Amino acid sequence: MESSKRLKVAVIVLGIALLVSLGVMAWVLWQNYIWRTTVDSVAEQAGGAWAQTCFRNGKLVVYEYSVGVGETNGMPVFSGRRDGPFDVWLWPDYAELPMQSRYAQRKVMEAFDSEMRDMYKHRKFYRQESGATNKTVNNDNK
Repeated sequence: MESSKRLKVAVIVLGIALLVSLGVMAWVLWQNYIWRTTVDSVAEQAGGAWAQTCFRNGKLVVYEYSVGVGETNGMPVFSGRRDGPFDVWLWPDYAELPMQSRYAQRKVMEAFDSEMRDMYKHRKFYRQESGATNKTVNNDNK
């Protein structure tokens, strides 16, 4: 009789532990989803703005990740190749960085490349000059 009582208590305790662990796992998955969605959104904005600045300055560039670039002090290196009108630059990808940093940087580069290619494809819709868009009006009020 006492062993069946211990068995019931063990089943109840294990059931509660299972429900708590499933709840924690669901919460962690939800947090991961929110984090990725936020990073994707911010990276798209940052990469797009960066690409527009480069495009307006006349720099047609796309980036590729390269693990074996060598010592570049974290700066991209020109690969010597071209992809149509674009210069291909190698962006160092450091394996020792945390997955979150590498994911965010990769998303910025993907957004940059996508925006750069889109602007070149539809270049008549994008202004290539830099500076203010307002023209000064000559008012001779003499």
